Amino acid sequence: MKNWPWLILTPALIFVLIGIFAPLLMTHDPTKQDYATILSPASWSNWLGTDYLGRDMYSRIIGGARTSLVAMV
Repeated sequence: MKNWPWLILTPALIFVLIGIFAPLLMTHDPTKQDYATILSPASWSNWLGTDYLGRDMYSRIIGGARTSLVAMV
């Protein structure tokens, strides 16, 4: 029971670190569209695949974490 604060603080700290270092963690521009890779599955170049406009999903998730962190502050 003494570890409850760590169970709450650890994911929160990871989320904050991802938000702070988002530009370093992004592999692509999250808003750049690449019509040649529309709806492609996960690969070495797009770790979580792409959406219907060819945008990298991994970069969009990391960018969204940063946006959420800024909105929280």
